[in-house]
Amino acid sequence: MKKQYVFILLITIMLYTIYLIIDTKYNEYKQNAFTELIKKENENKKIEIEKAKMKTENRSSKSYADRIKKEQQWLKNKWEIVYIITDENKYNKFTKNEPEKQDLIDYDETKNSITDWMTIYQKWIYFLFKDDLRI
Repeated sequence: MKKQYVFILLITIMLYTIYLIIDTKYNEYKQNAFTELIKKENENKKIEIEKAKMKTENRSSKSYADRIKKEQQWLKNKWEIVYIITDENKYNKFTKNEPEKQDLIDYDETKNSITDWMTIYQKWIYFLFKDDLRI
């Protein structure tokens, strides 16, 4: 009987060591995957930081400020001749002549129906008997 107990004990020790080996390898795999993910994110962030630095350097330059002033504030230097090229829609937006409002004298009655100012009762009488009760 002692041999059987020793054999069972050895098998349990062996299974436990296999479990420990598998557990450590799995944890190592998770850690490696996480570090790779962090490295990729760091590289992406470094690229974004470099792009942001280039933008800020560009925006802090005098040429960028001069261009913005010319575009938004219509400023020009003394030696420059400015030609403004716009498309037709923008040009018509500012040069379009809107018709003046018509006076009340020019009120066109043909646009409105006869029944616009009638009550419901008067409309029914008008539709059924062609009799205008407004007068």
